[in-house]
Amino acid sequence: MAEHEHGTRLNAKWQQWVEHIKNWSESGKTQKEYCNEQGLKLSLFYYWNRKLKARQKDQAEVRLVPVGMHPIQVHQSGTPLVLILGHYKVEIGPGFDSATLGRMIQVLKQV
Repeated sequence: MAEHEHGTRLNAKWQQWVEHIKNWSESGKTQKEYCNEQGLKLSLFYYWNRKLKARQKDQAEVRLVPVGMHPIQVHQSGTPLVLILGHYKVEIGPGFDSATLGRMIQVLKQV
């Protein structure tokens, strides 16, 4: 399998579980009830819930929003600065660290 196909499938799986966790949290149901209704294994739900919480904690200061495949674009219409890089949209508020932004752009280019 090509690396791009693997990445696309992995992204789809992440997104699927993000939706499940969001839907469960808004449902008012227990995890067990939600899983039974959705036909999900409770152990997988626990696993992905922990994994997504850890990822959110790691990315607490950076918010990436898929926006489609486009060349790098920068739009500045007040605050925040919006940088579109590939299929990511990065919003940069006042007081950002330019060195961190540079490192983040290098990482996004490899995704």
